[in-house]
Amino acid sequence: MSINICKMINQMITSFFSGKKYEGGMGYRHIWAFSRALLTRKASRLIRNPYSLWSKLIKGKYFPYSTFWEATIGHKASQAWRSLLWGKDVLKKGCIWRIGNESSMRIWEDKWIPNQGNSQTYDQNRENCPLLQVQDLLTQHPRRWNMETNRQWFHPQEANVIQSIPISWGIQEDTII
Repeated sequence: MSINICKMINQMITSFFSGKKYEGGMGYRHIWAFSRALLTRKASRLIRNPYSLWSKLIKGKYFPYSTFWEATIGHKASQAWRSLLWGKDVLKKGCIWRIGNESSMRIWEDKWIPNQGNSQTYDQNRENCPLLQVQDLLTQHPRRWNMETNRQWFHPQEANVIQSIPISWGIQEDTII
């Protein structure tokens, strides 16, 4: 095909997607934003369905020894993988952990404290804190929040919010919502 025909087809496609609905278009004003939304949805499926065949294939190829949240582009990354990572950035901004067995959540890196602006912890004591996982903030018998530990390592407002988070008694895994 000639370049002129390709340009004409491209203009027709663009006008179809961005055209007004009542004129026969799809009504998408910003194809870029629409594309990002679709890629974010694909990335969320990777997180929500970790045992699906597609998720296992992607994990085996691009992040076999880490989680999706820790995954990087790496070398020889396909355009599909780069696109999923682009969607991951959007997810990071809008997701928060729902506490289950507390084994997956990292205290300082993950958003797990509800009703906080960005739901991440303040970094005031991060360098000196030996605690890494949310489960380190609990007493085991009986299973409850360790008030002394929380008050030692967190801002008083955060410690109060942490104390109010219900603790799961089952074996449900931590999930992202």
